[in-house]
Amino acid sequence: MSNNQWFHCELCGKNTKNMGPHLKNTHGISILDYKRDFDPDSEYTRYCIWCEKDLKGTKQKNTCSSKCHYLISKNKKYEKDLNVKQCKICGLKGHNLTGHISKEHGLSVEEYLIKFNLTKDDVMSTAYREKISENKKGDKNPAKDHGGRYSPYSKNFTKYDGLTDEEKEEQISIVCKNRNRPPESIPNRIEYWLDKGYSYEEARYQLRERQATGRLDKFQERYGEEEGYRRWIERQEKWQNTLNSKSKEEQDRIQRAKMNFNKSYSRISQDLFWVLFDYIYKDFDKIYFATLNENFKFDNSGKNYEFLIKRSDSKVAFLDFYIPEVNKAIEFDGEYWHGEGTGNKERDAIREQRIKEKNPEIEIYRVRERDYRNNPSEVISNCLDFIYSG
Repeated sequence: MSNNQWFHCELCGKNTKNMGPHLKNTHGISILDYKRDFDPDSEYTRYCIWCEKDLKGTKQKNTCSSKCHYLISKNKKYEKDLNVKQCKICGLKGHNLTGHISKEHGLSVEEYLIKFNLTKDDVMSTAYREKISENKKGDKNPAKDHGGRYSPYSKNFTKYDGLTDEEKEEQISIVCKNRNRPPESIPNRIEYWLDKGYSYEEARYQLRERQATGRLDKFQERYGEEEGYRRWIERQEKWQNTLNSKSKEEQDRIQRAKMNFNKSYSRISQDLFWVLFDYIYKDFDKIYFATLNENFKFDNSGKNYEFLIKRSDSKVAFLDFYIPEVNKAIEFDGEYWHGEGTGNKERDAIREQRIKEKNPEIEIYRVRERDYRNNPSEVISNCLDFIYSG
């Protein structure tokens, strides 16, 4: 910048030779801020030319990180390549975008294609496909002589590690069954949910929930509510460790299931409590049980809404069903935790005693799972009598 050059300040209309000190002393801003607002095409405009991150206060000239610098250089490499593909989200160019889409944007290739109405040819160039094909021909094929480790039709398939033989056979059966079915007819495909009228984001959510809970439902059908939870959690952890998965969503689902299992509420207990809720919700301002949220709505996210109460031994306990206005609680004794063979009556008695020592006015009514299964109408009637009794 020449010392003989005069500059016109757009803020106050003055001309000055020393623009930087003038802006700082008179207007309290830097020359970079001034250039950004009044001369956006100036070399002083400080934004990353790849991700547009503000570079104010940094020493970088054009990019905010080595990663952005690498991506820019990579795009320049493909400037004259007509066969290259370009990411619709960030603009990255390459012959194969499948890994980039998954790693950088958290989408499966299938979801990406549907979201932008594309085909597989839009994420992988013909040249790249031919190169892969050439590299895997004949003896070069990595699956050669690997005993079915790369085939979903084999029990030795890598993604079946951690499953029992029965579960592997079931997975193979599903693969064979779905082989020739259109995607719109398969609940484990996003096209199925889109075809039902869900938006793209809603369809992604439905698909993930389906994939996460499908196996859990089958475990519970086979082993019962509580035992099914326990076996499903063990299986999920073993499978996750085998695959070395880093999916936060999957870990969250396992944690939610653990929470449900550790707090020992079952679906059958919630069935009873929702029936009771339908009878009494107009008579009480607050009702607490595991799947009823603060707005009196059903919540199956995994969060536990049971009432937390203090015990005389400085510990706390979760009440299965509690109404503060009448200070009454219903405890549901499931077969797994409280049954004749697996339960611990002494533990249950001590727990209830310490709750009452700290809260002497509370009334507790116990319901056994077997009684509710054998005669639900009688149990419901008894619970209502308990709630409304003086």
